[in-house]
Amino acid sequence: MKKTVITLLSVLTLSMAGGAWARSPHGGARLERLTEALQLEPQQVQQVTQVLQEQRDKRETLRDTLHEQMRADMQAVHQETVERLRPILSAEQLQKFLQLSEARRARHHERREFKRPSPAEQQ
Repeated sequence: MKKTVITLLSVLTLSMAGGAWARSPHGGARLERLTEALQLEPQQVQQVTQVLQEQRDKRETLRDTLHEQMRADMQAVHQETVERLRPILSAEQLQKFLQLSEARRARHHERREFKRPSPAEQQ
C-alpha cells in the first residue's frame, strides 16, 4: 500500500512539473522562450503548441485519475486502521477516535482550501 501511494505521488509530481512547458501564467512567455531556444519556424510553433496542449490535457486526466485512486487508497487504509483498533478500544474510545480523525480531516481540508488559489489566479 505504501509503495502504491509513493508511486502515485511520484507520478503526480512529475506530471505537474512537465505541465510547466505546456502552459504559462505569463501569456505564453515559456513558449516564447522555447521557440527562441529551439529556433522554431512558425509552422513548428503551431505544431509544438498543439502537441504540448494535448500532453497537458492527458496529464490533467492522469492527475485526476491518480488523485481519485489515492483518495480510495487512503480511505482503505483508514478503514483498515479502524478495523484493527476495534478489538483494542472500547466502543466509547473508538467513537472518540473516529471523531478526532474526522476533526483532523476537516482541519486538513480547510488548510488545503485556504491555500488553494482561485480559478482566476490559476489562469
